[in-house]
Amino acid sequence: MSGKNIVPPTSVSSQHPPTDGSEGFTASKWAGEHLIESVARQTGLSATIHRPCAIIGSNAPREDALNALLRFSIAQKAVPRFTNLAGFLDFAPADSVATSIAQLATRSPGQDTINTKSTLHSAPIPQAPSCIIVHHSSGVKTPIADFGIRMEALYGSAFTQLDMEAWVAGAVKEGMDPLISSYLEALVEKGKVIEFPFLGVDVVKDD
Repeated sequence: MSGKNIVPPTSVSSQHPPTDGSEGFTASKWAGEHLIESVARQTGLSATIHRPCAIIGSNAPREDALNALLRFSIAQKAVPRFTNLAGFLDFAPADSVATSIAQLATRSPGQDTINTKSTLHSAPIPQAPSCIIVHHSSGVKTPIADFGIRMEALYGSAFTQLDMEAWVAGAVKEGMDPLISSYLEALVEKGKVIEFPFLGVDVVKDD
C-alpha cells in the first residue's frame, strides 16, 4: 500500500487499503495494526506490532500461497516467470520467527539483545511512542526475478523457468490446492504491477 518495495518499520495507518475487497487479507492486517496503534495512543499502554516476512515450514497449510509456491517449485524443479510482480521475496522458517516473537515478548526490561536467527528491525511510532513496530526478516533480499537463483542456492540443484500458466498447470497435476492456482492465475490477469516489500534494511547477497 505504501508503493515501496523496501518498507521500514513505520506506521501505514494513513495509507488506506482498497475498500472493494480486492485485497482482503492485506486490509485485515492493516485494520489490526490501526486498532493496536489507536489503543496505544489513547491509553498509553505498551504495544508491539509484529510484521513477519513470508513464513515457511513443512507443516504449512495447503492454502498458503508462498509455501505452495516453494513446494511445487521444488516438485517441478521449475519456478514460474512473474511478469507483473515487483519487489523482493523475503521468507524465513516458522520456528525462527516464532522464537523471535516469543523472546521479544518475554525479555526483561532493558534487555537489548535476544538470541534469534531472524533479522529484526524496530522503531516506535511517533504519534504513539509506547507502540513499537518490529520487522522479522530473513535478512536475504531476493529480487522477484532471481527466485530461481535463490532456489538453486537453497536446494543445490538447477531450476528451470516456466510461464505462469504452464507452471500452474504442472503444479495442479502435482496436487496444488485449487484456491492457490486460482489466486496465482488472478495475479496474472490483474495486469497491474504488484509490489512485494522487503522488511529488512541492508542488502544481503545470496550465498
